[in-house]
Order: sequence, then structure tokens, then C-alpha cells
Amino acid sequence: MARSSNRPGSSRFRRRPVLHSSAGPTKVLSVANRQSFTEQLSQLLADQTRIRLVGGAHDRVQAAERLVLLKPDVVVIEADLDYELGGIDTAFALRSISPSTAFVLVSPYSDPERLAMVPRGLGLEWSYLLSRDEINKQDLVSAISSAAWSIPFIDRRVDRSLLGALQSRVEKAVDNVLRDAKRSQQRRKDSKDRGPGYVDPEEWDGKVQWLKLPEEDSDAEPDPGA
Repeated sequence: MARSSNRPGSSRFRRRPVLHSSAGPTKVLSVANRQSFTEQLSQLLADQTRIRLVGGAHDRVQAAERLVLLKPDVVVIEADLDYELGGIDTAFALRSISPSTAFVLVSPYSDPERLAMVPRGLGLEWSYLLSRDEINKQDLVSAISSAAWSIPFIDRRVDRSLLGALQSRVEKAVDNVLRDAKRSQQRRKDSKDRGPGYVDPEEWDGKVQWLKLPEEDSDAEPDPGA
């Protein structure tokens, strides 16, 4: 059974794996729109003595109820629950109820954009299985077992080079955001240093700004000797 560890330090958000030999079989909850999905999992796991399917849920509300009632170690959840990628939102909601619960996300998608939405790091490692064609029995067993030990399992049909390229793209995007934020902050500082009438060329909206000189607002008569 996976449990949370609240010790300070880098392991704060990571679950501490517990030997299943002392805690019994890994309990699994199935969450999917289709009843056939739960039936398929039941068939694939029928001969597994160390894994037990304890129930199924067909939407977010029922999944939360079953999570509290059945206390599963691992939730196997379809990515497209209620709406496209709604399973990810549901998994986050379930995790807020039970931080020690592990997740196996089952999805037909293997493109980098979808994979980018699968949490990694800070103890949020989720296993990822492809449902395209059919779910591989051995991969399902490995994903559930690994997830219960807080070790992410990625379907063997997922191109690993996509994961590496994705990580580079994410890091580059973060660097760009931080760099742009730093530049904007510096421009605002420079604008203040140059006075209230200064307009940053990169932030100019194309409109002419008319500035009144102090004497234009004065009601005083002009000095004849000026």
C-alpha cells in the first residue's frame, strides 16, 4: 500500500512504498464511463493473487464515494472521463481526498501534448497505459504494481524519445516565461527611472500621448516682461 510521507526535505511529497506481503493484495478501483472497461480489467486481473479489483465507478462523484468507502491503493482511470482528458481532473480531485492513492491513467493518446499533462515529479508520478487496440495484460499488472510502489510505468508502445523531447520543450518554455517576466520587470523599472512621460517602445499602443506643460493649466496672467 502506498502511503504519504510528510517528513521535511525533498521527499516531502513522495509516497513511501510498503511491502504488500504484510498488507495483503493491492486493492484497485476502476473508474471509466464504460462498464465494459471495468469488466475488461476484471478479466485481465482474474488470475492475479497480489492484485484485487474491489469495485468500479462511472463518474467523478461515484469515484469519490467509492474511494472513501473501498480505500483502494491504486485507481485505474480512463483519460476521457465525462469529457476529453477529464480523467486527469478527476484523478487530481481524488488525490486531494486521498494523497496516498496511486494512479494508472489509461488513454488512447501517445502524442507529446497529451503526455505533457501526465504529472511527473513531486511524488505525482502516474503510470500511463495505452488503450489503443487493447490493454496489454502484463503492462496492466506492471503498471498497477509499480504505481503502488510510487514508481511510474509508461506503456512500452509510447516512444521514449517523445518523453525526452517533451521534457526539453517544457524546460525551454519555462525559461522563456521567466526571461520575459524578468525583461518586463526591468522595463517597468526603467520607465519609472525615466519619468512619468516615458513610454517603452515595445509597449506603445500606437496612440499619440499629449502632455500638458504646467503653465498651460495655470490661470495666472502671462508676465508682460517675459
